[in-house]
Amino acid sequence: MVKAVRKLSAFVLLAATLVFFSFAAEAREVTIINNSGKDIYELYISSSESQHWGQDLLGQYYIPHGVTYQVRIGNYRQFDLMVVDNRGNRTDWYEIPGNVVRFFVYPDNYARWESGGASTPQRPPQRQIPPGST
Repeated sequence: MVKAVRKLSAFVLLAATLVFFSFAAEAREVTIINNSGKDIYELYISSSESQHWGQDLLGQYYIPHGVTYQVRIGNYRQFDLMVVDNRGNRTDWYEIPGNVVRFFVYPDNYARWESGGASTPQRPPQRQIPPGST
């Protein structure tokens, strides 16, 4: 009986460890570098496969111009990113590669991102979002 309990305990511990590490692998960090000349008051990141932005990742905080901010995101194959500045202007970028580790926001809706040493400049592709969508 004691042997069976030890085996069960070892199995439960192994299962819990695997679950923990699988959740840890599901999220990663992306560094947002705000060089836009404006403060970023809202930040949304979602899978490119999703039709919804989800909640603002900054909450009560904001990213001042010239500041770097790290955010945890899902382990997406591709993701979309939206910022809203201190004037309420919204800019969206779509289908960003999932291996991006640094995302630079510049004036005039320009962005650049880095992944594994590679750098890609991008202007946001224009995609219509229904009014009132977030």
